[in-house]
Order: sequence, then C-alpha cells, then structure tokens
Amino acid sequence: MQRDPANVAFQTAQAGAWRKKRDFNRAIAIYDRAILTKPNLPNLYKLRAEAYAAMGDRRRAVQDLGRALKFVWNAEFLDLRGRLRLEGGDVRGAIRNAETILKLDRDYASALALRGSAYVRMEDYARAMPDLDKAIAVDDDNVIALRARRQAYLGTDDNDRALADFDRAISLGSTSAAAYRARGGIYRAKGDDVKALADFDQAIRLDPDPVAPYFHRVALRRGTGDIDGALADRDQGLSREPDNLDARMARAQIRFAKSDVAGAISDYDAVPKTQSVNLEALRGRATALMRAESHGKAAVDFDRLVRRDPRNPYIYYGSARAHEFEDEWDEAMPITGRRSSWIAG
Repeated sequence: MQRDPANVAFQTAQAGAWRKKRDFNRAIAIYDRAILTKPNLPNLYKLRAEAYAAMGDRRRAVQDLGRALKFVWNAEFLDLRGRLRLEGGDVRGAIRNAETILKLDRDYASALALRGSAYVRMEDYARAMPDLDKAIAVDDDNVIALRARRQAYLGTDDNDRALADFDRAISLGSTSAAAYRARGGIYRAKGDDVKALADFDQAIRLDPDPVAPYFHRVALRRGTGDIDGALADRDQGLSREPDNLDARMARAQIRFAKSDVAGAISDYDAVPKTQSVNLEALRGRATALMRAESHGKAAVDFDRLVRRDPRNPYIYYGSARAHEFEDEWDEAMPITGRRSSWIAG
C-alpha cells in the first residue's frame, strides 16, 4: 500500500490502527481528512460513525450513517444506525430502521434482532419473541438476539429459558459483566449458591464498579460462614454506594457479630432518622450500646423504641435493664411492671 497521506486506502488503514489502540480522536481526525479527499465514499462515513460510536458519541455516529445512506442503500448501515438509536433510547427510530430492512429481506437476522430488542425495551414481549426466535433460528450465534430474548424471558419470569440463553451467550464468548450478574441472580434464586458465587466473582472481575454483585456475595458468603469475606464485600459495596441503607444495616449486624461494637454503632448512627428502617436501627444500636456498656445512651434509644413500639415486651425489658445499670430505679420499675403485664396478658 502506498504511504501517501492523501491516499484514502492508506488513511483508512492508519485510522483503523488508531482505533485498535482506542485513540478515537486521532482516528476521527484521519477520517476527516479522507472524507475531504473523497467526500462521496459512503464507507468512510460508516467507519467514522463506528469511531464516534466507540467513544460514546451516538449523535454524530447516527448523523454520519445518515450521510452514508444518501449515497447508497445499505442494510448494514441501517442496522447499525438502528442499534445506535436503540442504545440512545430512540425505540421507535430503531423499529423504523429494522422494518425498512425487513421489507426487502424478512429473514435478515440482525434486523429481526434489532426490532425484537426494541420491543423488549418497550416490555412488549408478545411482539418481541417471534422476532427474536426467528433471528436465532436464522443465526444461532446472534448475541444481540440472545441477549434480548433472555431479557424477555426474565420479564415473563421464565428463568429456566433465560438461563439457557445466558449459557449460550457466555459459551459464545460473551464478556458482559451484566450477563454474569443476571445469571448469578438466577442461580441464587434456584438455590445453586456455588454457581451463583462463581458468576458474581466473574462479574466483578469484568466490571468492579456496580454494587449489586458485592451485596449478593455478602449473603452467599454469610451462608457459608465466611464472615470476613462478607464484611469485605459489604465494605466494597458501601464504598461505591454509601447511602445504601440495607447494606449499612447488614454491615452493622456483621460487625456486631464479630464483636466490633464501635463499628456497628457507627453504622447504625449513619442511618438517616427519617427512614422506615429507623426502628431496626434503633434496636440494633441500643443493643450494641448495651454491649459497649454505654447504658445511658442505650436507655435513650430503648425509651424511643418504647414510644414507637409500645406492645413489644422485649423492648421494655431492654429499657428497664439500661435504666437499672444507670441506677435509675424510678424509671426502671414502672417499665418492668408494664413488661410483666404484657407477658401475662
């Protein structure tokens, strides 16, 4: 190939090399020069659209595909534009692109997968399934169709069929962390904790940012007695989503079980007082304060609990004990009496 900066073939090869290195800005700059040299070559617009798409600029990618389609009708260009529209939330636009292709070739697997995926996005599973089934019948390696169909199965609570599609997609080399997270959730629901834990491990290796797999692993590890591992996962999850109340409550319970009373109290303190879980947090903190021998503070929490849950005799008992440790017998005796009357009643 001639190493001429004005040679379009050389320019596209050079831009392709930069794309492989994920330097999309340089690749696009080269495509820009190539288009100035040969503005009527539709494939140049398609290549630049792919670079824009790879860097997350769907708007410019769709525009370039529109320019390419002015020069030539091409099903691949339409299909790519439809997928970009779907990713950007333009479901109707994606369906229009798919149907334009299907008018000329009703067995075009990518277009069937695109339209079926759009229907899944709309939660119209009845219309999605025929398209997706047909796409997979035509091309059983169509990962897009498999991904959409398993989502449709999940949407209709057909976990067994969803699991089969997850297995198929992963066997085809899928490196989607979302696929492993979802399959791990199915395994967990089916009680196969070993496979669930393996999938959540893989999901975290592929994409360590989402919090869900960490919290799934917490429950699975607690079930196997791996308290240290559960606590480490809870810490990882909370570092990514510090306002997750369920996670904070669970970490408080784990810390208390490991005799980290101060850590448990800290987690309970962080639960906003306006949340519906406040009663559970108050009970946990009051118990932890008793263990820490902070009986005065425990008494305050127990008294608040008595006002919020006046028919619970065990809360009365905790309140009475806290006041007794503080030598506050005038407060403890009436509480003890009320507890006894509830138990007798």
